[in-house]
Parts: sequence; structure tokens; C-alpha cells
Amino acid sequence: GMHLDENRIPTIVLDVRDLVEEHVIPLYNDDDGWDEHVDVIYPTLGYSCGNLADGHVPLIVGLDAIAQFISMDDLKAFSAAFGTTGTAALFHMSGITPEAKDLDHAFSQLWRNEYKHDK
Repeated sequence: GMHLDENRIPTIVLDVRDLVEEHVIPLYNDDDGWDEHVDVIYPTLGYSCGNLADGHVPLIVGLDAIAQFISMDDLKAFSAAFGTTGTAALFHMSGITPEAKDLDHAFSQLWRNEYKHDK
């Protein structure tokens, strides 16, 4: 189960950096500082990441660029949608979720897990 550290290690990387840079950051940089389309980003991304993870514990990379804008409600929306399509019990977001606050640490856990399974 997920209560064991070795089962919480990410086993796949989902890189959303390009999506965030091209489509999300401009919404936050709107002239009035807000765009109503921001609210659909997190459930849509959660839904997509759940599908792409395909049962693996994902490390989602790229949202750390907008970490200061991500609220608890945004994380709840992402989580609900992730759980709708995904079969993984958890996800890690680089620079955001507690076990992935440090990208280097999160990647080292991922590589350690790959090396262990290659033997």
C-alpha cells in the first residue's frame, strides 16, 4: 500500500512545462491579474494526468513555475479529476506537494526506483 515509502516513489514523469509556459502563465499575466479560464486548468489537467499515469505514481513537472498562484481549491480540483480517471492512489507535483518540494530529491527517488526494478 501507499503507507510504505517504496510504494510512494514516482514511477513516471509527466512534464507539463510547455503547457504551463504557453497557456497557463499568460492567463495569470492578464492585465487585471485574473482570467476566468484559470478555473478550468486544474480539473482538466488532473483528468489528463490521471489518464496518462496509467496506474503509475506520477511526478508532475512544470507547475512549480506557477506555485504561488495554486490554491488549495486548485489542488482539490486537480485531485478530484485525477482520481476520476487515474488508478494511482497518489501523485507528486514538483515544488508543490510535500514529498516533491525539491525536484532533485523527487527525481533521485524516481531513478532509484527504476534502478531497483531493472535488476
